[in-house]
Parts: sequence; structure tokens; C-alpha cells
Amino acid sequence: MKLDLRKKTWSEFVIEDIFDVDKGIYLHANKMIKGNIPFISAKSTKNGFAGFIGNPKLFDGNSITIEKIKLTAFYQPYKFYCSHDVTVIQNKELNKYNAQFICQAINRNGVKYNYGRQAQMNVVKREKIYLPVNSEYQPDFEFMTVFMKEKERNKLEYFKNYINQRL
Repeated sequence: MKLDLRKKTWSEFVIEDIFDVDKGIYLHANKMIKGNIPFISAKSTKNGFAGFIGNPKLFDGNSITIEKIKLTAFYQPYKFYCSHDVTVIQNKELNKYNAQFICQAINRNGVKYNYGRQAQMNVVKREKIYLPVNSEYQPDFEFMTVFMKEKERNKLEYFKNYINQRL
């Protein structure tokens, strides 16, 4: 089944209207304890991952983190700790598929930000994103999930065919 984004109705949403918004806590390097909790920093690469620490987790998984310099959004599947330079958004409807869709919607706004014009938490709260909507004109989390599952299935099929051709 091919889902067409052009046939969906879309609407603009303010992030704080559809997500719980929070931020990390400053943690000086000499206060970091060795451990197995992912530490998410304001990096715009590698899912924001900066290493593992043993300090107590701040957030449960199934969240989206947004760094402040380029407004880069990443899905975090596991519990984690993040720096004060990272905004965390959560919604009970999130899953790994629709969160990836939403991350792309957020990332499209990144061109407005840089080191001199950062997206701190209060800026992120007011940021607007466009999402497909359901019949109640609310974000269509189910559609986003199905759409991203289809994308994943297509990519896996492509790579499977590529590997089979190479063997």
C-alpha cells in the first residue's frame, strides 16, 4: 500500500500545544559517574549521544530530544540523561515510527537557528510544525506510524534485494 502525503490534510501546530516540554540539567564533567545511561548533549549528530553515565536518568525513553544550535531533533528510545542545552518533548502517542516523522518536521525549521540565534526551551515551545491531521484535526499519529513503517519496509526490501544481487 502506497501512502501519499499529498492526499493528507495537514495543519500547523505549536510544539507546546501537543507535547509536554522539558529540558535537561547541567552536569559538570567532574560530576559524571561511569555507567550505562545514555547522556544526550547538544550535538547535531549521532542522535545527540555523548557517552554513557551512571547518574540517575532524567527522562524515560520514547521521547524526542532537540538540540539548541541547529534545532536537530532525535528520537530517544531508552531512558536517558541530557544536558541543559537539550529540550525534551514527550507525548503518550509517540512511538519510534511517528517520532521519526515528527523529528523530520522539526528538523525542517533548523535553518532559522545557529550559534548566535539558539533554540532554547522557550523558543522550542513556540516553534510551529506541520503535521498530517485526523478527522478531528489533531495530529494523525496513526498515519505517521503507518507511513514510516512503510518507508522502513521499502528500505529493508531495497537492501535485501541489493545484498541478494551481490551474493
